[in-house]
Amino acid sequence: MKDLFLFLLTLVGLNIVLWTAYGIIARKKESEINKHPIKTQKAKLVDMQRIAAGEIVLGEIWVLFETQDGRRLRLNANSKNQLVVGDVGMLTWQGTKIHKFERTLSDETVLSQRND
Repeated sequence: MKDLFLFLLTLVGLNIVLWTAYGIIARKKESEINKHPIKTQKAKLVDMQRIAAGEIVLGEIWVLFETQDGRRLRLNANSKNQLVVGDVGMLTWQGTKIHKFERTLSDETVLSQRND
């Protein structure tokens, strides 16, 4: 019984240490991102990668935007963003973080409207 108690106590302590370290690293990363200037430019979403384990999306989504000047940006999108490859719009970003994406018509929508 004493061994089980020590084992559980060790697990709890290790969990506290790991989550504290994770919090410190996350705050430092956020601080580094916030040092970059906020930029806005017309862009098109050209690729999307969801970090997953099997069928479970782990919450991190990386997207690749191509700006109007041809530059490619690999940005971290949270799962709240409803982005689809091919979306075009005004992208506001800072470092690797998307602040806002105001979607206009996607290329496919424009093509289908031209065919009508």
